[in-house]
Amino acid sequence: MASDKPNNGVPPTSVDTELAKIVVDRQLATTDEVVKCRGLIAAGQQTLADVLIAQNVVTRGQIDRIKKAIQDSRENQIPGYQIIGKAGCRRNGDGVQGQATQPGPDGGD
Repeated sequence: MASDKPNNGVPPTSVDTELAKIVVDRQLATTDEVVKCRGLIAAGQQTLADVLIAQNVVTRGQIDRIKKAIQDSRENQIPGYQIIGKAGCRRNGDGVQGQATQPGPDGGD
């Protein structure tokens, strides 16, 4: 995954860090391409997404889908638990049951 070290004195935001990981994991860009784009970020004036698009590494549509996935995952977080899947859904749409685990003190199950 791309380094979390600041480039040009600009530390990456948490969204930029998540975005970089997803872009590399989905093989939309290489780690080297992400690192290069991070180096092009102007002090507070651009996001990693802006630079990835400007450098023709990814499309606006790809970025929009990734940002929605990041937002959805953040909205579904339960502090202290790791969501492991959907257990079921009521037919009338009242809600979704999820399966979660509470990691042990060492971060594992």
